Amino acid sequence: MTQSDSQANFTRRDLLKLISLVPVVSMLQPLGRILGNVNAGQAPNVIVLVFDAWSAHDVQLFGYPRQTMPNLAKFAEDAIVYHSHYSAGTFTVPGTASLLTGLYPWSHRALQLGGGIIKPHINHEVFTAVQGALSTIGYTQNTYADVIMGQAERYIKEHLPTGSFGLENEFIYNLPIFENDTLISYAGLEDNIFNLGGKGTTGSLFVAPFTNYWLSYQKLRLNGKYAKEYPGGLPDSDTNGVYTLEGIVDGVIKTLGEIREPTFAYLHFLPPHEPYCPTSEYIKAFDDDFHPVIKPVHPLSYKSVDPGGLAKRRRLYDQYLASWDQAAGKLFDFLKTSGLRDNSYIFITADHGEIFERGELGHFTPLIYDPLIHIPLLVSQPGQKARQDVFASTSNVDILPTIARLANIAPPGWVEGNLLPRLGGAENPDRSVFVIDAKEDSSFGPLTRFTASISRDGFRLVDYQYREYTGFELYNLVEDPEELKNLYGANPAILRSLKDELLQKLADVNRPYQKG
Repeated sequence: MTQSDSQANFTRRDLLKLISLVPVVSMLQPLGRILGNVNAGQAPNVIVLVFDAWSAHDVQLFGYPRQTMPNLAKFAEDAIVYHSHYSAGTFTVPGTASLLTGLYPWSHRALQLGGGIIKPHINHEVFTAVQGALSTIGYTQNTYADVIMGQAERYIKEHLPTGSFGLENEFIYNLPIFENDTLISYAGLEDNIFNLGGKGTTGSLFVAPFTNYWLSYQKLRLNGKYAKEYPGGLPDSDTNGVYTLEGIVDGVIKTLGEIREPTFAYLHFLPPHEPYCPTSEYIKAFDDDFHPVIKPVHPLSYKSVDPGGLAKRRRLYDQYLASWDQAAGKLFDFLKTSGLRDNSYIFITADHGEIFERGELGHFTPLIYDPLIHIPLLVSQPGQKARQDVFASTSNVDILPTIARLANIAPPGWVEGNLLPRLGGAENPDRSVFVIDAKEDSSFGPLTRFTASISRDGFRLVDYQYREYTGFELYNLVEDPEELKNLYGANPAILRSLKDELLQKLADVNRPYQKG
């Protein structure tokens, strides 16, 4: 057949068929681009998905009786599941800082709500570690986490504002004009002038009240608009307004779909952080026979909520967690169908947990118990086709050095974490894992008002040096996973070993701040 014969046989119908394929081709461009990276032998992407205030104790994957996250369980079928993973901090600031720096809170010193990493470590973040090897994307809905992440601003190629995917416009501190002064603008404007957190007094007699009135009006209007989908009200990110679970997932999917080169992406979602706002599909879920173990109110409980109230709030949290899992399932599906799971290491984890016991609710507390610090960690390797389980203890300070290794970079000398097992590290049954809460201490002085813990050999020792309450609690996590029986004084051998190690560590980190 000659060229002229082929042209003669190409009809108008053939042309229409070709035109009809154009949308399909455009949809497959991200897939082709990602798979092209594989074929070209380029470095894999590293994607970190952080769910805020997410406890392993409310996920069936880790033994919870309620089926709160079936889509996560499906994702886990082709991932590494870390069953004993812990945050080094008990709330957003120290927990996020430890994840991003690979340092314990007594080193990075991001201790207080609204605080930041101290100057000697200000450039010691994961974005710094991967520079030159991977392009970078940073996004978080949580204002406090954004301040921590923003300290590495010059190393983040694409820093998305906290309100990027919400139903309201972003507010002041992360506008482009403040991109070099994120911490100062947040503290000076939103935390003091406008006081969007609603605690204490504002620094403006007229502008702040008007601004808060306008934002309240906007939230009421939007809550009315979405009342059928969110009967209890829309999720609210406090300083950055209300949003839908589907909206932030769609925004992140769009962002990931635009990756055109090997990339490190840190994506920090606010759900399931309070306020717990389940969708209409789950607002009546978990009306069941599950009854959490009732534990005595701790002397340091901020709230002293009764067991019935705690059970109701936990059920609401579980309903919200199920709602979030349904929305996140769309993201999990996209990671697979787009081809990203074939050329990416995907981490799914949290900054800290959530507690519904001992009179305490939430996570802003001096207490250290397992639900508050035991967080999920799942890692999907490129092309992984089977589940692997790791039961040895790991910490979120391990994530940065592991990411560096995956990017073919030597782990930075500043990190205090280890390589994660199955990703370059070995399972260490004798590993000591530390947690520190020192929200009332100065970032520039010794730790004097704190709670610290060490976990090793199936035991946890907690040192309370907080206001009028001082002393130790020791628990056997294997025989007493609910941490009901304080063994302090009953097991002298393990007590002496843990106590000596913890006190020596505290003495070492305090030494540079001691006078004389």
